[in-house]
Parts: sequence; C-alpha cells; structure tokens
Amino acid sequence: DLMVNSEGGPDPSTPDGADAIRDMASRAVEHCPFDGWLIENPGYAFGTAGSFAEYMKTMPGGGFERFLKDSVTSVVIDVIKIIKKQSVNLYVGLLADGVWAHSTSDERGSQTSSVYESLTDGFADTRGWLIDGLFDFVMVKNPYSTEDKTAPFGKVVEWWAKLCNEISIPMYVAHDSAKVGSGEAGWKSPDQLAKQVLACKNRQEWSGSAFTSFTALKNDTSGSTSAVVRAFKGTLNEKYISDKLIINTPAKTTITTYESKINIRGSADPNFDLLMNGKKVELSEHGFFSLDFNLQIGLNTFTFKHKGETVTYKITYRVVILQSIQPASSLSLDGGTVLIISAVARKGSTVYATIGSKKIEMKQVARQSDEEEGRQESDYADYAGEYKLPAGIINKAQNLGKITVYGSYKGLSETKTGGQITIKALPLPSPDDDKPMITGDDSPIDPGKGDKVLKTGEIITVTKNYAETFDGNTADDWSRPNNAYLPKGTTDVVVGQVFGVSTYYLLGCGRRVYQKDVATFIKNGKITANKMSGASVSVNTKATTITLNSIWHVPYNLKLLPQKYRNENTQAYDISSFTADYVDIIFSYTTEVKDAPNVSSSPLFKSAEWIKGSNNTYTLRLHLRNKGVFYGYSVGWDKEKLVFSFKNPTVIQSENKPLTGKRIVIDPGHGGTSPGAVAGKVEEKELALRFSLLLRDKLAAKGATVIMTRTGDTLPDKLLNPPSLYARTNFARNNYTDLFISIHMNSATNSGARGYTIHYFNEYSYVLAKQIDVYAKRAYESSGGMSNRSETVCWDPFAVTRLHDCPAVLLECGFMSNTKEREMLISDTYQQNLTTELANAFAAYFKSISQIAEKTAVSPATTAAPTEATTVATVLPAGLIALVRRRKRAGKTARVA
Repeated sequence: DLMVNSEGGPDPSTPDGADAIRDMASRAVEHCPFDGWLIENPGYAFGTAGSFAEYMKTMPGGGFERFLKDSVTSVVIDVIKIIKKQSVNLYVGLLADGVWAHSTSDERGSQTSSVYESLTDGFADTRGWLIDGLFDFVMVKNPYSTEDKTAPFGKVVEWWAKLCNEISIPMYVAHDSAKVGSGEAGWKSPDQLAKQVLACKNRQEWSGSAFTSFTALKNDTSGSTSAVVRAFKGTLNEKYISDKLIINTPAKTTITTYESKINIRGSADPNFDLLMNGKKVELSEHGFFSLDFNLQIGLNTFTFKHKGETVTYKITYRVVILQSIQPASSLSLDGGTVLIISAVARKGSTVYATIGSKKIEMKQVARQSDEEEGRQESDYADYAGEYKLPAGIINKAQNLGKITVYGSYKGLSETKTGGQITIKALPLPSPDDDKPMITGDDSPIDPGKGDKVLKTGEIITVTKNYAETFDGNTADDWSRPNNAYLPKGTTDVVVGQVFGVSTYYLLGCGRRVYQKDVATFIKNGKITANKMSGASVSVNTKATTITLNSIWHVPYNLKLLPQKYRNENTQAYDISSFTADYVDIIFSYTTEVKDAPNVSSSPLFKSAEWIKGSNNTYTLRLHLRNKGVFYGYSVGWDKEKLVFSFKNPTVIQSENKPLTGKRIVIDPGHGGTSPGAVAGKVEEKELALRFSLLLRDKLAAKGATVIMTRTGDTLPDKLLNPPSLYARTNFARNNYTDLFISIHMNSATNSGARGYTIHYFNEYSYVLAKQIDVYAKRAYESSGGMSNRSETVCWDPFAVTRLHDCPAVLLECGFMSNTKEREMLISDTYQQNLTTELANAFAAYFKSISQIAEKTAVSPATTAAPTEATTVATVLPAGLIALVRRRKRAGKTARVA
C-alpha cells in the first residue's frame, strides 16, 4: 500500500515523500519473501493535490497536472524496479481503482459518472501503466453494485476487460463483500455478489475474483455466500431462474372469488427462502412453486416474504348461487328468433328463467372451451334454456319485459335480472328491393335461375373462405365433425335468426352459420331446383379431384360413414376406431343429377354413385378402396363448377428419408401478445417455439418439407398479433399439406394435473393421434414424467384441429401448472426426447399408409427443403393449384408455400 491517498501519507511530488515510498518498498521486499506483489493506492485522494512549491522549483511552465502525473508514475516505476531487483521473476500487479476516467473527461474512458477518477482526481495513469507493460496483471477494485446508477458493476468490468484483451494481460476483480446487506443501492439484496460473479464469468478476460471481507463471507448473510458458491460452480440456470419473487396467478393481489379453491403459483430465487404466512415454501430446482388452498368463507390472507420483499394476497371467498346470466343487457330482436338464456350457477342447482308469464327451464350443459383457456376446475357450471320469440307484428314493437333467472341450491335461493327483450316491428313490404347487393368477379350465382321455386326469402352468400356450420335443430355453439364447412360463394336462404353465444342465421338447408361469415346477396330472392351434371375426375400424385357442374352454388354436407361416436348428444365425438367405408356428399335443393363420376383410376376411391334422398336432396356416395383410409379434402367454387380435391395415399420413397415428399405444417402455439400459460420467467409461447424448432429440424432430416406458422414471436407477415387461430390453419389449406400439428403446454387451475395429451377433431385425425400417442408416451416416461391423465388421446373442438384439408392434431406436452412437470418441460432431455419420438411417429404414420395402400398408392415427387411460409396466397382447391403449377412452370419443379 503506497498510502498516497491516506491522510498524512507520503507525497510523491516531493523528494522526501518519494524517498519515503522507495524506502518503504525496499524494507518490504527485504523482510517479506513473497512470490509476487500487488501495488495499491498510488494516486492522490480527491482534492489533495501535491506540492505546488516543488513544481515551481523543478518544472515551472510544464503544467501542474503533468508534474503530478509524472511524479506518481516515477515513484511507481521505482517501486517496481526495487521489487524486480530482488528477483526478476517476481509478479507485480496493480490494484486499480474501478474508474480510470469517465468518457466525458477522456473519450477513452468508461461510461460512468460522478465517482472518483484515477487519472483526473488521483493523477495516477493506471491505463497508461498497463499499456506500457509496467505490470504483469491487474486487479480491479470494483466497489459498485450492478444497480449503481453512476458506475454500474457491469460497465466497469466491461471497460477493463476490453483494455486487458487489447494488451493481453490477466484481469482479476475485487468485490466489496463488506457491503452485503447494507442499504446502499443494489447491496440490500443478498444475491448482489452472485450477480457480480455471473457478470464476470461472461467475460473471457476474467481470471478470478477476490473479496474485501472474509468475515462477511463467513457470515453468509441471508444465504449470500451460498449463492456466490453456486455462481462459481455454474449451477445457476441463468435462462429460467428468477432473481426475485414473481407470482403469476392470481394476477391481482386483492380479489373476490366464488370458487372454494385457489391455486397460487409463480417463482422465486431458489437460493433464498420463500415464506408464506411464516412457513417455508418448497421450491423446485429453478425456483418454481404451485400451491393449492381451500378457501374459508370471507377474507383469506396469504403473505409471501422473499429476499426482503413482501407480497400479500387478500382473497375474499363469497358463496353465491348465480354468478352471472346472459343476456344481461337489453336486446331488440326479430320475431321468431330463438333466444338462448344462459347462466353460470353452482353445480347441482335448480335453475329456470322467466320472460313475462313464460317460464323457461334451464339445464346444465357442457362448457366448450378452446386451448387458450387451459383446464378449468370450478364449483360452477353453465346452464342454458331456449325460448322462441313470438312472431313480429307489422309496424308495432312488442315489449316482453326483462329476463329473470331463478336459482336454488340446498335450501338457498337467488334471482338475477337481465336485459329487457323487445320484438322488432315488421317493416312494410318493399317489393322492388330485390336486386343483388354484392357485385364483382367473385359474385355468387343467383339461385333463382332454375325453373321450380323451392323457397323464397333473404338470400345470403358465404364471404369467408370456409364458414363453419352448426346443427339447425339446436341453439348451441358446438362444433361437430359431421357438419361440413361451406366454401366462399355458397348461397342459401335465411329462415330465421338464433341468438346464443353468438348470432346465427338458420338456413334453408337445415343448418346454422355465424352471421358474421355471410352477407346478404338478394334481400327478397328465390331458391330454385338445382341440377348436378358433367362430373369429371382427374388424378395426380397427391390428389383425386372431382369436378361437378351446378346451376348455382348450392349448400351441401359431407360425412364419413359409417362412424360411431361416444355420445353425440353431449358433444362427445370421441371414437375408438375410424370405420368409414364411404364418403357421403349431400346436396340440398337438388332434384336432378346426371352421370356419377368415374373414379376407377383413383387410389382413394373404388366407385361412386348418386342416391336420391328426401326433401329435394341427392347424395354423391364415394366408396373408399380401403376401410378407414381417408386423409382430408379441399373444396371451392369455380363459376358453375364445384371442385373437390381429396388427398391420395402415397408410398414411402426412401427408407433412409421416409418423409420425402411430405409437407408438414408445425404451429407453435400462442405468440406475440398471447404468452399462453406463464410461470415465473417461463412462457408457453417460448417453450412451444423451442419444441417446434427442434421438431422441424428432425423432420427435415427425414426428408420432409416443413412449414412453420411462426419462427419468431408472431406470424411471418406480422399482421396479426397475437396470431389468430384461423390464420394458422391457412398455412395448411388447399396446398397439399399432409399433416398439421399445433404444439402447446397445458395448464390447470390446480397443481396436481400431469401428463401429455393429443387432441383431434376430425375422424381421420384420430389415426394420427393414436400413432403419436405410442411414441409420445415413450418420450414422456423416459424423461421422468408421471401422468395422471385417464385418456391421452382426446376429442376436442379446438379451432386449429377443425382443419379438414389434412389430418390435424394439437399436442399438449405437459402441464405448466405442475411444478415438477414444468421443470421437465424446460429440460433439454424432454425437449429432445419428445421431438425425436414425434418425428419417429410421423414416419411410422406414413409408413402405415404406405403399407395399407401400397397396391394402389402413387409415389410423390420430391419437394423442396424446409422453409417458413411468408404469405398466405388466395385460397384455391388443391387440384386447381396443381393445374396452375403445370401451366406456369411446365417441365419444372415448383413449390407453393
């Protein structure tokens, strides 16, 4: 210690001071036979300049600051010579102050401010000494925390590391461990030293660390030293580990709930204790926790303490019979509308509603939820009843009064009043208002072109590429696999409106559509008898395309038969095997047909026939060559032609690359502003993308053409944030996609749920789901998973699985709400195991197709390498896309993404 900065210490600018320093160095070397020396405090303290009188004697006019710098440097050089004189092999290092100079003082300085500068305050040019090679190594005194505003620890280390890298000299760091637990910025938290060590380890120039206080390390205040040891050992996971208490669920600290149970989950720093109401909470390796509580009626208080931070949750549990009712606001509706009255009531309640003198019984119904909501467990259930409104009266509105819902449960009763219901007055007739309202190249065809009038009324046309249809004899919002989507341009007549979860049109064909998916074509039009004729068939490597001539764009339904479901009345369309022998396409308003299509050259169908039905319908029955062998279809209108493109079975080209020629779409769930399930720093959207990218690479290695719905945070065109469910399915529509999979992580309202699940919607996706199940189970169990799922292959009406162009499934890799399973989900072991087995499952799936249809299957042409789709082109039937390819690039290979 040269003690230049000490009060009363030697002044190197005077002869006596310089001699004292040299004498001190000589005596130290003589009496202490060390292997090396570390020199500190060579510069002046702030505001204690040297001798001006000595300056005037020796070098007046040269500048006082220069004189001081030269004096300090001269003494430092002499001390080094004295040490080296004893032995040239002795190591001499510099214990340098953290800041040489601020960049505002010298452009070569660090991005710091407002603290002591060696160069300008102490006149010690520590940087210059190192560049000149005076020292063998440097140890940086860095007393600043990572949160310091003027000289952040990381900025100081970064500056010295860059300098040491340029001159190839070892760098060590001295940490001010005596400050642990103090009130100084950043030092209150016991993880400050661990953060500093991690920051040093990220610099390749760092050779080691020293600490200013052994006593502070020995005390291990709040586990601070234990955290430092883990940081040195590299056992801290810097990607997922929490550095503070994060509680994800519930989102608010003060809430009122009607549920008797609650789950509180989040993450904390696993190096430090987390206390809840004074009791230690068990944390996983990365600090995750998930706690279930049975609530007491009234106020429940949960206080969490961690690393000096306190978070208190105040949760009030109220017991009610009726949580909510719909419609809650007033409605003005057309006469004859079917009104759905719904309520969320305690399970086991008796519920009914009244409108005026009318009583409407309400029954408990299944709750349809999409994957976004996760698994919900509740004390409450949905109840619903329907009431058909009286007919409207011309020029007179009818006020029916307000809806009142009554609920009773175990001797208790409640009522809730909803909106007022008014029946609109019927307008005066307007016979001249019958002209089409939509014009353009894609205009639908007037269904009144035929001879025989079958129905009259408001004619609508489908404006969405594919419009979902619903049963007409109910008012529910249940998606069903035996209700076909209608392509854009299809027309029908409105016979009523239905108000429930959404607003629907009831169509003359007997099914409902969302009102938002259609538009009025002719306000007062005619539906006339249709004729189907001119059937033609073309077959290419990927599809059997059947084209039918139609007078106008009639609605139809498509079913795979025969097929038994678990319980259609409760929207349970689970199947135990795919048993269809034929495909039925039922055309409405069709009274005449001509020439069944000749499908003898198709590897998918063996024959076709027309079957006359009741209520002006004809069915085109396409007999499958092999039972249960069907892979999806695309469909679209082309003027007076309806084009169906059915996927053909194909054989495997190469055992080494069994997925050659297969187009597979991978959809990483969520994205953008939709994070999905969140636990600590782990977001579902990030994990879904990680699994998906690993799967992409493994499928590509097997020869597949892989399309990703996103490779970043949202869809490639960045037009949708979050990416919509329907935009995702467009990547697999009408483009010969062979398989679609959406990757998700599950979540539940309790911490006990565990296991993976595979979800399907269409019957032909069940075969794929079962194949995946065999391989996913192997990956899950070999990675340490312990499932408590009674069924791993599940039917669900998730939007992304309702794709009919190819087999489509949604995979839930495991539960984010379960602490141990969350650890498994973020592990490289499970990510690698599951994606490897998924790739094997897909190969096995296509191999089974090849074996079943080997005698008639068509070998596909080689397709392009994996890519990311960047646009969604105009939707065309698959067969038409193939035709466009041949016309535009005859004799060349082309790919449509």
